[in-house]
Amino acid sequence: MSVTTVMDRLRARAEDDPAFLDTLEHLASFELADPFDVPPDATRRLARDLNQRRHEQRAAELRARSLTTSEVVELVGSITDRKAVDRRRHRGALLGIRGIGRQTLHPRWQFDARRGNTHRGLDRVLQALRETAPDPMDADAIATAPQPAAGGASIADLLADGDVESAVALARLAGDQS
Repeated sequence: MSVTTVMDRLRARAEDDPAFLDTLEHLASFELADPFDVPPDATRRLARDLNQRRHEQRAAELRARSLTTSEVVELVGSITDRKAVDRRRHRGALLGIRGIGRQTLHPRWQFDARRGNTHRGLDRVLQALRETAPDPMDADAIATAPQPAAGGASIADLLADGDVESAVALARLAGDQS
């Protein structure tokens, strides 16, 4: 990645987030003679605040595009209670992300609302994602990221289109690139 590209990304991010701009300005004005020296309290506080906002934003975005366990029970005809959702998660047939409040969230891309079930081949895609990213939050991020090798489609898009083989291959490819 070129310096120009990095600067363009930093500029765009700073335009969207004034706190990020404050942090960049503070870091740019701070002279650090020893790279292993502890930064001043103000810098650490700004970095902590920025990171906290980033986590909160990520959690809010996940909540907006996910189903709760109760909503999964309502949607999936073959699931009759919360324990059945837990069993699917433990078998690796459903991706659930814990730790967002007190709920486990299930990203919506896994479900085919027309069929009232998960997409066909979901278990194979989830297995490939687990090999690449054992953390469910990371697996979700990989599944929903646009993939240049798929013309900008995500793994989740391919799964929804029924192209399970390509979705699995891209999930495995993501692990090879780390």
